[in-house]
Amino acid sequence: MNILQLNNSQYQKPIFRARKQENTSFEKLQFTPIEKEYNDVLVQLHSVNSNIYTQKQNLHHFYSAQDKYDYQELLKECRKLQAKLKRIAKKYNMQADDLDFSIGVKKEYNLLAPKIYRAQTQEELQKVIDFISSKRIYRKVQEMLDQLIKQKKF
Repeated sequence: MNILQLNNSQYQKPIFRARKQENTSFEKLQFTPIEKEYNDVLVQLHSVNSNIYTQKQNLHHFYSAQDKYDYQELLKECRKLQAKLKRIAKKYNMQADDLDFSIGVKKEYNLLAPKIYRAQTQEELQKVIDFISSKRIYRKVQEMLDQLIKQKKF
């Protein structure tokens, strides 16, 4: 039996509301259907690579036959996903590196551009510029973000 009276306002949890967002005209860069298909497999590949790294550490520290078997299975799955990425690129007559680059550019732009749009003062914008300059990003993204910064007016 609950002793506290939960309907009493003294015991209710506070509600934190999100800050009201200003209506910005920011539009994310959308992935093409080719890039969506490629990105889905790429995300799976990154997950498998992370699992491989973890399994390799497990083998290094605690060797067991089951871990070795799991590690071999993960390597097979990784090779299958890499082959699938190449097949997708070949199917659409594109280079896998070009698809990697275009997906990376769009992801970084969609991550960093809203920060520029949300900056309301020159000081906030300068903090965003410092943050962006501290990150290693594609040159194309840097050029696109520089254009956004030049267009930003207070």
